[in-house]
Amino acid sequence: MRKPIISQVLIHKLLGGSSFGLCNSPQKVKIFAWRVIHNALPVATSLVRRKISTDSTCSVCKKVWESIGHALFGCKYAKAEMEQIIWTFWSIWTERNRVVHGFTTKPAPTLASFAVNYLSNFWTTKGKYHNAASNNPIPAQVAANAPWKPPTGTNLKLNVDAALDANRNIIGVGVVVRNSAGRVLAALAKLIIGNFASHEMEANVMFHSLNWVIQLQLPIGIVETDALLVANALQKGSTIITYDHDLLIDVSSLLSFFPQVNIVHAKRSANMVAHCLAKFVLGVDETCSWLEDLPLPFYFIIVNNIPV
Repeated sequence: MRKPIISQVLIHKLLGGSSFGLCNSPQKVKIFAWRVIHNALPVATSLVRRKISTDSTCSVCKKVWESIGHALFGCKYAKAEMEQIIWTFWSIWTERNRVVHGFTTKPAPTLASFAVNYLSNFWTTKGKYHNAASNNPIPAQVAANAPWKPPTGTNLKLNVDAALDANRNIIGVGVVVRNSAGRVLAALAKLIIGNFASHEMEANVMFHSLNWVIQLQLPIGIVETDALLVANALQKGSTIITYDHDLLIDVSSLLSFFPQVNIVHAKRSANMVAHCLAKFVLGVDETCSWLEDLPLPFYFIIVNNIPV
């Protein structure tokens, strides 16, 4: 009798014995899972053993015997899919850690799509970074007299910035959230359509940034921007920015989700990570987001932007 390649506990769960698994999947998917579990897929080695075929080599790579393990995990065709599986496992583990630290868990379908999108963003960023960097080079060093200052205690600091491509009428949004150790918890680089005055552009970026961190349920304590007019308007309820007053009201409404939040104006040298993300996305042309991770080139800015 052939030994199942997956435990009986997992069989029960996969085939619908719990809310986890394939209970809502098409019948053909359930049948496939059953065959995998019971080592019953018609791979080449199985066909040779049953004297249906005389060739046991893999029909894809033509290099080794085709077992179920090779077909689903070891073959060059399968290895690309394994990366997605591992990223899904990582997403499940990351979500588990968020729950342990008091955050609300995401719905399972949302978590599944998050894993797919996160991997896609990772490869998009990695593949296109060098082209973007050549067009929008990251500064070699930041000003030493005004580094980024970490928040105190358990506060999180949100840094935001905008970059304009006037020729294409697009605005790059750069957002980064860090804790008191300077560790990146989340980052965003996205495009919005428009060509506005500087302070109106920065107010739009503030709106999109706050929307994003609210969706992530990150408890922001400090919002830092290098847009002085916007910072003053939000700090003092100023009406100096008259024609986009409604936008500032919207931003203030989003800020109300963070009862203890402080709005801080910072010099550009203290806002370099957000600035570089905003410049970067102008060359990538796609929204990129990261949780607890950033492409390596940005770490140079982070390390040099933290006071020793």
